[in-house]
Amino acid sequence: MSVELPLTKERIDGLRCKLSAFVCKKAGLSLLSEPKFQAFEDGDMGGFFLLGIENDSAEKKIADCEYHDIDGGRVLLTLYSRDGRFLSSIEFWRLDFGRILAFPEPEDLIHPAQYDTAQ
Repeated sequence: MSVELPLTKERIDGLRCKLSAFVCKKAGLSLLSEPKFQAFEDGDMGGFFLLGIENDSAEKKIADCEYHDIDGGRVLLTLYSRDGRFLSSIEFWRLDFGRILAFPEPEDLIHPAQYDTAQ
């Protein structure tokens, strides 16, 4: 079940690690053994970079999935990689452009994302 925000840095990083490991397994990507995270400056939409991936290549979209926020709003997650081997970031897009209210657990994700724009 999604975990309501706000959270401590330690708690959110733990959830990011769990989510990253899950989506890497589903997408066939690797995850650094001790990942470090940096939040996007995106108005609290939830996206984050994985630090320690030294590659200046542009990110390439790998996969999409989605979840329903605690108020029922749909949130799209887009996974990116710079080298096709390691996850480099996960971008969150709430379809109504609001802030996410809860961080998803792996069991909250819907694969693949449903692109129906009706809420």
